[in-house]
Amino acid sequence: MHLALPMRKSSNPQPYAPRSTRFPMFRRSRVQAIILCACAVGAIIFIISQLFGGGDGIPSGSPPVVIVTVLDPENYNKEYINNIKDNRLEYARKHGYETFFPTAKDYLLDGAPDTWAKVPAIRHALTKFPYSTYIWYLDQNSLIMNPDIAIESDIMNPKKLESLMIKDQPVVPPDSVIKTFPHIKGASIDFTLTQDKEGLAQGSFVIRKGDWSKFFLDTWFDPLYRSYNFQKADTHALVSYNVLDSLSNAYQCLGTYCAMAPDNPLETCLSTTTNNELLQQGRH
Repeated sequence: MHLALPMRKSSNPQPYAPRSTRFPMFRRSRVQAIILCACAVGAIIFIISQLFGGGDGIPSGSPPVVIVTVLDPENYNKEYINNIKDNRLEYARKHGYETFFPTAKDYLLDGAPDTWAKVPAIRHALTKFPYSTYIWYLDQNSLIMNPDIAIESDIMNPKKLESLMIKDQPVVPPDSVIKTFPHIKGASIDFTLTQDKEGLAQGSFVIRKGDWSKFFLDTWFDPLYRSYNFQKADTHALVSYNVLDSLSNAYQCLGTYCAMAPDNPLETCLSTTTNNELLQQGRH
């Protein structure tokens, strides 16, 4: 009995018909079409972002200015607090700004007076609104009286700012050893506040977002200054020789980054007023 054996495979390859090149060409054409479509979509997205998006990577619709007011609901009644909020909100809506209303209790002050809360509040606003260019700090005992003024165009515009700045004058009148520079340029200013007969009026000031502003706020809020028994707390800390000297030496603050303007609403355009009657009515 013989078993069937499988046939031996030939060492010669069987002839095959040549593969058609039509399908590889089709696949290559499809890949090229996909790449071209992707490039076209990317180009369209880029053009739209340039036309409708903000400059410097700022998303469209970001508020250029944030108004920061630290509220004190423990010592002022609800009606007064609401009036202050409404004053800021109405002005902000008119110009497309944003508002931020923290309280002093929101921040750890290590026993320092509540007026110090403005410094971490501004730092908080810089983080909360990273695409806003300016922070306008305004004390709760002030009202915005001229809603037509725009911060970025009527105050912080370099040409406008140069016309308002006090130059080559003592920081704290009449005989402060630190003076503002005579040839200061508006484009370099990151911190703008007014000066009254007692010195720096820091109840209303504008600060520009940037590395210098963060350095300035950190220096102002240094535990050494908060723990020192200044008569007017943060105000005297700002105008003290140590703070100004450290800022001036490190970054030439008063010569390069800071500007002072007269305490005159028509000239400074900050247009705020302290309403003493409203202030007294607001206290508990």
